[in-house]
Amino acid sequence: GEQERLVEVLRKVCGRYYWSEAKATLGDLSAFDHGHQVVPHMEVLFSRDFASFRRLIKQELLQEGFSCSDKYVEWSPHVTLD
Repeated sequence: GEQERLVEVLRKVCGRYYWSEAKATLGDLSAFDHGHQVVPHMEVLFSRDFASFRRLIKQELLQEGFSCSDKYVEWSPHVTLD
């Protein structure tokens, strides 16, 4: 089904990216408003350029016929603490 196709596309992109060379650390604690609730989160800082990885994922998804939203143009990797 659709979910399996999505996973296969993501695996294809991930297979071309060098994960073993990447390190992630947690940054500052902050919060954002999400509707009627405040969500605490910590930024994630990467040792590699993961913005290019995000672009690769989007490009592959579009080529495979998936739709991609432009709702979050600026990429802000984070971990929510909710």
